[in-house]
Amino acid sequence: MQSLRVVTGLSGSGPAYIFLAIEAMADGGVAAGLPRDLALKLASQTVMGAAAMAVNSGKNPGQLKDDVTSPTGTTIAGVRELENSGFRGTLMNAVIAAANQSRELSER
Repeated sequence: MQSLRVVTGLSGSGPAYIFLAIEAMADGGVAAGLPRDLALKLASQTVMGAAAMAVNSGKNPGQLKDDVTSPTGTTIAGVRELENSGFRGTLMNAVIAAANQSRELSER
């Protein structure tokens, strides 16, 4: 039963986390000067392409990140900002919070 609650926290609630990321990436594109429709399309396609690579490449996501990140480049600058803002820990905490909420709801 514990694994079902964790699956709920990860896969059941996960799409909302990704939708939020897409929205935030699109907002960043708009803030940087892109039209909203183009920014949303690019952000959505970026997530779709990255997910396909994660599913089909057989590589660890960390390796995929490293593969598309060059020294002193634009990607590492963005990754550094995400790390400084606690992005990774925040996503981990969201999964744990949703799994815990699933457990609490099942005990009612």
